Amino acid sequence: MRARPVETPFNEVDEAFFHLSRPDEPDSIQFEVRAPGRLDAERLASAVAHALRLHPMARARQAPWSPLRLQYTWEITDTVGIEPLAIVECQDDEALASVRERLQGLFVPLEESPPLRMLLVRHPAGDLVMLHASHTATDGIGALRFLRSVLRAYAGASDVLPAVDPLAVRQLRPLLAARGPQEQRARWDALMRSQAEAWTAPPARIAEHGARAAPGYGFVHARLSAEELARLEGRRQLGATVNDVLLAALHLTIDRWNQSHGQRPHRISTYVPTNLRPAHWCLEVVANLSLSATVSSFPEERSEPRALLASIVRQTRRIKETGEAAALAELLGPAPLVPLFWKQALPGMMALTGERFLPTAVLSNLGELREPFSFGADAEAAELWWSPPARMPMGLAVGVVSHRGTLHVVARHRHTLMDTRAAHAFSQGLVRSVLFDFQDPQR
Repeated sequence: MRARPVETPFNEVDEAFFHLSRPDEPDSIQFEVRAPGRLDAERLASAVAHALRLHPMARARQAPWSPLRLQYTWEITDTVGIEPLAIVECQDDEALASVRERLQGLFVPLEESPPLRMLLVRHPAGDLVMLHASHTATDGIGALRFLRSVLRAYAGASDVLPAVDPLAVRQLRPLLAARGPQEQRARWDALMRSQAEAWTAPPARIAEHGARAAPGYGFVHARLSAEELARLEGRRQLGATVNDVLLAALHLTIDRWNQSHGQRPHRISTYVPTNLRPAHWCLEVVANLSLSATVSSFPEERSEPRALLASIVRQTRRIKETGEAAALAELLGPAPLVPLFWKQALPGMMALTGERFLPTAVLSNLGELREPFSFGADAEAAELWWSPPARMPMGLAVGVVSHRGTLHVVARHRHTLMDTRAAHAFSQGLVRSVLFDFQDPQR
């Protein structure tokens, strides 16, 4: 006799992505890791099954619901209903790009377990493991943790989980508690400032180029070597992080792109996700435990790259010091008291505001991985790529992760925003900005 599924409610982030995801705009989290050679398909399937057993939210399915209920619920089953791993052959990079787009363009039905799909892609340059995880079930950190479990199981390595209940810690309120009234005021002041800014100075939209009426996303991959990153003198002089430089470069690239397409300069804003996990398990637990704050720039700041970088540094420091992203979750705190049919009106209400509360783009940086990805002894992963979704009218998300000393950057774009050639040009502009706009002027 099968055990009854364990039930756990959606948290605030789960709900938000559930309402915003649509068949033509799936909320997929993209990951792919390239092996140094050919992988054993049966061994990989066994590793995926092990990772599914290890992480409850990787086996989650949405429970039946009605519009009059107050919240959505996940059911955690002992087994999954669908085998998530398939195998495809790709003889060249063009075929690989097509497979990638098809996988990340899937709309995964949450009524089925698991809320993810995977591919083993045979390719002449080395096999790839591709993951599409629904953002309604987990964030980028959680998807990365699941993928790491797959590789650890494939390599026969131990995979120790933190001593926390992976379902209980999904509730955001305990993680968001302010350290005092001063921090609480700072959070609300920051939230009110960003909301007022959205009303008075609506965010710029990225100019379309080669757009076509097609669902899904395209992907452009780029790399920055350790030597290239070391050229960024501005980081040390202004106290900026690599992420600050990437943010500033993205703002400059969007500004130049738009002006080259005849648009007047406006406020540019980007979502910057903040990981809410505490330091002792900051890279653990498959769940949605990230919230986004907004970083903005105005035309006068972008006239001088180093002035822009200084402004970005001030904003990201404030976000870290005040826990600014937490204020949005606190605002959503009474949401369980609202019937689901009202919550489902969220996308329509956003449209009535002219989508001004959605920023220009998304930039999410998972940072430098502490532990290399490996398929076994002398089989370290050659590449690691990831990206979050970006619904329209944004249409562009940049995902960043550092692996083996190389910064891997994915520019993910909606087909309704730009075509592949335009996305390559935009990505090249971003890399040039990172490398050349923030040099020490004395050098």
